Amino acid sequence: MESFSDTVLTAVERLQEISHMFQHGVMDEIRTVGCIRIYHSTTHEIEKFLPNGRSEPSVIVNLPDNESDCSRSKFDRYSAAGTSYLVTCRCERSIFRNGFAMPTFSGVIPPVVSPMIAPDQLDGPAVYRIVEHLVSGGVSGLFVLGTTGEGPSLTYQMRYEMVEQTCEAAAGRMSVLVGVTDTSLAESIALAGHAGSCQAAAIVAAAPFYFDVPQSALVHWFEALATASPIPVMLYNMPSCVGVVLESSTVDALSCHPNIVGIKDSGGDMDYFEDLSRRHRDRDDFVIFMGPEERLAEAVALGAAGGVCGGANLLPGVYTSLYKAARREDAAEIAQWKDVIRRVFEGVYFDDEGNMKLIPGLKSAMSELGLCSAVVAPPLSVVSRLHASRIRAVLPQLLETANS
Repeated sequence: MESFSDTVLTAVERLQEISHMFQHGVMDEIRTVGCIRIYHSTTHEIEKFLPNGRSEPSVIVNLPDNESDCSRSKFDRYSAAGTSYLVTCRCERSIFRNGFAMPTFSGVIPPVVSPMIAPDQLDGPAVYRIVEHLVSGGVSGLFVLGTTGEGPSLTYQMRYEMVEQTCEAAAGRMSVLVGVTDTSLAESIALAGHAGSCQAAAIVAAAPFYFDVPQSALVHWFEALATASPIPVMLYNMPSCVGVVLESSTVDALSCHPNIVGIKDSGGDMDYFEDLSRRHRDRDDFVIFMGPEERLAEAVALGAAGGVCGGANLLPGVYTSLYKAARREDAAEIAQWKDVIRRVFEGVYFDDEGNMKLIPGLKSAMSELGLCSAVVAPPLSVVSRLHASRIRAVLPQLLETANS
């Protein structure tokens, strides 16, 4: 049976290998290696195995709860005698897992629609068309099984298939994030495991819905998910759908977990978003994404890493251009792209009675481009004939503007 010390030494050997790799140019993004820590879940003892020198990292063994800077780390999991060990590597620019760079999240990551042949049947070929459309549009990643992807409305078989086919279609060209929101922690953990086996980069989880529980219960739920997940976790604040806000203090607490790497905020409260940005602005290990696409530019100005923009399914270039303009603080170009997005809302998302029909409207527009059908999963319903006719009428002008 492998001892705890043997596990630590194995980890040290791996970290020395990493050090050798970047010193010889294999990992040329790394400038310096900081502190290597191993958290053992059953001991409070702190042990040092290597001197803290310039060329060799130090290794510390302790509990995450006792490590005030645990939020500055990402982890690898080592197993010995049935115990999990979290091995962390601090670097100036990149974090590594098993010798490979951890994914960094920024830019426009669209919440990919789930194309369907029928409400209970995924359209596999359409998944590939949509992924190619998004890749060619310059997005930075793909988020499947989110709200726009109708994740909670899909059968579990469809969810697993959507993860498999998206990761296969992406073929390592960009990060895939997977929504695992569920009322069952066990189901969320199972889907996280499947996402990891498909080489997804991270999972995204909103609070469990149905039962009214205190924030402390949510902390325990997310910590359990993050500890069990083989890949990093991004929190998802979505009060309009799950009925609870992830309070700033809750986010602060969860951000200290070594496997929680950021949050997507779709609450629509700019005061809340600004507070989040202020609290985490100087961190390189916890990113903040804006959900509402119309507020992307304002979010970037506040320090957001990017946006999860539903409209990018239809017009990816518009949203990536807006993000880049916001990064440059180009007010004129920001205004130009925001006007296009305003027209998307008016012509595609809202029906003729002024009701928001974002997902059905988006899928209707995408069906006009031959990307997928307009089929949605219950309880949603397809757009009316009048709404569909209006989408067909406005789409050519939107495409012309987007491509100009």
